[in-house]
Amino acid sequence: MYIRTFIQIVYANAELYIKKCKGYSKNHDKSLTWACIGKRMTPALTGLEAEKLFHRLREKFGKERKKIRMSLPKSGAGTETSTYQSNWIFYNDLLFLTDHIIARQYVHTCMVIEFNLKLHDTIK
Repeated sequence: MYIRTFIQIVYANAELYIKKCKGYSKNHDKSLTWACIGKRMTPALTGLEAEKLFHRLREKFGKERKKIRMSLPKSGAGTETSTYQSNWIFYNDLLFLTDHIIARQYVHTCMVIEFNLKLHDTIK
């Protein structure tokens, strides 16, 4: 119940997790918001503890979401259902983060070296 209450309070403060929100880049305001959220909890948390707790929850949600996405069949496989279902009790509570967690673009180092070698060969 404690964590669910915490998640609901954070959900009501979009500037803490939506990068496009006006207050997202205002670190001082966010620190004050985290401190207020921490005080509302029983037992109380410091602002830094509240921020770290949300960070851990967000990271865990991202990992669970990635497992689900990776278990989806490839395009054209004839089914759209995932083979992995998250059993984590807070997964559904954090679904509001789905649109706000963006996977980083990954470029393997070998691919960059190979591209540079090809580019170098065409310049000669």
